Amino acid sequence: MTSAISVDSISKCYRIRQSARGKYGTDLADDLVNLFGSIVRGRIPRSSFHEFWALRDVSLEIRPGETVALLGPNGAGKSTLLKILSRVVRPTSGSATLKGRVGSLLEVGTGFHPDLTGRANVFLAGAILGLSRAEIRRRFDEIVDFAGVEAFVDTPVKRYSSGMYTRLAFSVAAHLEADILLVDEVLAVGDAQFQRKCLGRMDAVASEGRTVVFVSHNLAQVRSLCRRGIVFEKGRLSLDTGIDEAISGYLSSLGGSSPSCWIAPPDHAREAPMRFLRVGVAGGGVEELAVRGTDAPIDLEFDIEIDRRERSAQLAVRIVNDEGLPVLTTAPEDVGLDFCSAVGRRKLGVRIPAGLLAPGRYSCLCNLHIPGVVSFDLLDGVPAFEVQETRTTTRGDDHRKGVVAPRLDWNLE
Repeated sequence: MTSAISVDSISKCYRIRQSARGKYGTDLADDLVNLFGSIVRGRIPRSSFHEFWALRDVSLEIRPGETVALLGPNGAGKSTLLKILSRVVRPTSGSATLKGRVGSLLEVGTGFHPDLTGRANVFLAGAILGLSRAEIRRRFDEIVDFAGVEAFVDTPVKRYSSGMYTRLAFSVAAHLEADILLVDEVLAVGDAQFQRKCLGRMDAVASEGRTVVFVSHNLAQVRSLCRRGIVFEKGRLSLDTGIDEAISGYLSSLGGSSPSCWIAPPDHAREAPMRFLRVGVAGGGVEELAVRGTDAPIDLEFDIEIDRRERSAQLAVRIVNDEGLPVLTTAPEDVGLDFCSAVGRRKLGVRIPAGLLAPGRYSCLCNLHIPGVVSFDLLDGVPAFEVQETRTTTRGDDHRKGVVAPRLDWNLE
C-alpha cells in the first residue's frame, strides 16, 4: 500500500549561539555592549555556536487511514518532526513526502491573523489549504457550530480566549477535508467536553480513511484514539509498535519503575501504632516487575505490624493504571474483616480476579488510616505489576480496551 507519509533519514540541527562567558541567548543590550567594547579594544568578537540535534536520522512510513501517536519526553523531537511535515521547518538533511492535502494544528491559532474576525480566518485558513470559497462556504456552518463560537464569529480573534482560539483553529483543520491531520499538544487548552469532541472528530476522520498523527502527553487520549505508537528519545526513533506496547515502552524509558515487592527498612514508621512490614505481589521480587496474564488472578499480600489497637482503623488499597487513573479501591472492611482486632503481626491477602484488568501496567496506593482523621502509614506506587493479554482474537488490535476489561456473560435468545 502507498504510504501517506514517508520520512527518509531526516535530521534537524539547531545552532545555538554561545557567549564567551558560556551563557546562552544573551539579550540585545548585552550584545551591543560587548560588541562596542570589543570594537574600542580593536578586535571583533567571533561568534561561538553550540549544535543541538533535535532529530537524528529518523525514518518511518505511515499508511493512509492510520492513527499514530508520537510519544516521548519534552525535547525528544516530536514537535520538530510535525513542523517538518507541515513544511514550517526545513530539515538539515533527509526528506519527507506527504501525499494529499495536509491540515495541521501545531500551536494555538496557527495560521490565524489576530486582527481578522473568526469568519475571515476560517476563509483564510481554507484558502491556505487550497480550498475554493465555495468549498469553505459549504463547510462554514459546521465548523462554527463545532467550535461553539457562533456568537463571536464576527469578532476579531485577538479578543478570543485561548480556549475559543483553539476550538476554532481545530475545527477548521478537522473539517476542511484534509487527507492528513497533524495535531500537536494543543487540546489541553480546551475544556474536557471539547477534548471529547476533538477525539471523536479525529476518530471520525480516521474512519473515513484519512491519516491522523497526534502528539500528546495525555496517555488516556492517546490510547483511546491511536492504534500505533512511535516513541522518540533524544531525537531518535526508539520504538515503533502497537499503542499499548508503545506506551509501556515510553513509561519504561522514563525510569523510576516500582518493584513488585516492598520490604520496610528498620526505622520505617516506628512512631505509628501500626505500619507496613511488607507488601507485594505473590511471587514478585524486590528488583523486578511481576508480569501476569489476563487469564491469571493477581494476589496481593500485606504484612502489617500492630502495636496498639485503633478503633475505626482501616487498610485501603487503590489500584492505579499507567495513566494515573484510579481503577478500583478495595479494603478488608468491604467484607467485614477487622484486621486490627488484636496487636501483633497480621498477614492479609486480596485476589484480583483473572480477566478483570485490561492489559497494561499498574501500581498500588496502600494506606493504613482512620478515614478523614489520620494516616498511620502510606505507600504510593508499590507493589507494581503488569498485565499482558494471553488470549488471541480475530478482532484486530483494538480489543480489550477500557479501564477494566472483564469477559462478561452474553446470551442469545
